[in-house]
Amino acid sequence: MKLSTEGLFRSDLWQTVLEKYAVATHMTVKVYDAGGQSVLGPLHSTPLFELFKRQAYDPGIFADCVRRCLAQRRDRPAVVASQVRGLAVVGTSLVWEGNIVGVAVGGYVFRDFSQVSEIQTLARKAGIAFDALWSVARRQQPVPQSRLIVHGELLQVLGDALLEREVLIWELKRSNDELTRLSDDVSHDLQATKEELRALAASLMKAHEGADRRIARELHDDFSQRLSFLEMTIEQHQQQRIGKDPPEVDKMFAILTRHISELSADVRDLSHRMHPSILEDLGLAAALRSLAEESELARSAPVHFTGDAIPHSLPLPYANAVYRIAQEALSNAMKHAPEAPVDITLTAEAGVLRLSVRDMGPGFDLAAARGKGGLGIVSMQERAHPLGGDLQIHSHPGQGTTITLQASLPKEPRENESPAHHSR
Repeated sequence: MKLSTEGLFRSDLWQTVLEKYAVATHMTVKVYDAGGQSVLGPLHSTPLFELFKRQAYDPGIFADCVRRCLAQRRDRPAVVASQVRGLAVVGTSLVWEGNIVGVAVGGYVFRDFSQVSEIQTLARKAGIAFDALWSVARRQQPVPQSRLIVHGELLQVLGDALLEREVLIWELKRSNDELTRLSDDVSHDLQATKEELRALAASLMKAHEGADRRIARELHDDFSQRLSFLEMTIEQHQQQRIGKDPPEVDKMFAILTRHISELSADVRDLSHRMHPSILEDLGLAAALRSLAEESELARSAPVHFTGDAIPHSLPLPYANAVYRIAQEALSNAMKHAPEAPVDITLTAEAGVLRLSVRDMGPGFDLAAARGKGGLGIVSMQERAHPLGGDLQIHSHPGQGTTITLQASLPKEPRENESPAHHSR
């Protein structure tokens, strides 16, 4: 990105500084670009400048000064252009990194006290009434050559300082543009990575749910049946051996039967937790009501569920994601607020499903919890994302915790919707 001189001299600062310079030196200032075109001014039109302007008279010394300044190479002395009648201007080239990027010129001035004959000659050439030009010339103090050179050097110093500022602003803008571009690239890459990670997480969750379903089915259809068969076999054998074996053997059979029964119940419970068949058979509302009932049995505080107008046959992946979010939220409540009542609310209205899990427990510092990198919150958020859902967690120490999910209902449920109301 190269420095462009277009608009380089048009900032408010150039006008403000050079106008003050023009007032202080009693000159009119104009700025030209590297092509010799006027880009700023005239600033502070003096009476002499205005008089020439009204008569459309151009002595040509502004243009002559510009040409000479643009022709400079290494050295940059102030350039004085004048006529034999004592009329003069002073200019300086404006350079950046060895290249002339513009010219600043100030004038008109008289270098000496004007003689009547010189003013008469100038008035005739300019087509101006002698009295008008003489009146202006008498009021304008002459500027000796040496002072005019000083004015030019001061103009050069001001121009260089203003150029440095403009270039600094340009470089800052370039850096800002580059940072913005890099930021956009990083943001794009981060977003792409985020989407890839979310897709991977969704794929892993899908695979995990599939594996859970298979394992749950095997536990129910195979292990549970084999344990039940083993339990019945032992009971039959025990019935056949009543009175024939020592009491110690009967006691051992009773203990063995009890352990097998407990193991069978544990297997059924594990199978249900891995994949609740009620979710597929009776729908999301019934599955959450069952979850609330089972959770209430395992704790000393009530778990209340309310479900209103929930479609019976939501797509299984959708229903499963909502169920798992509720399950995780309830698990957190049971862990951190074991004695606090819990309210689970599920509603469907205007094409939007809303889930709320609220407890009146001790609450927690959400920012601190996120900083610890716990997987529970992340898991719920990742399950909400494929639904296009918005998961919000509101909690403060001493004020309980509320976890809410809001997601659009699928447009095409698997089967006909059957609104239902469940409450306990």
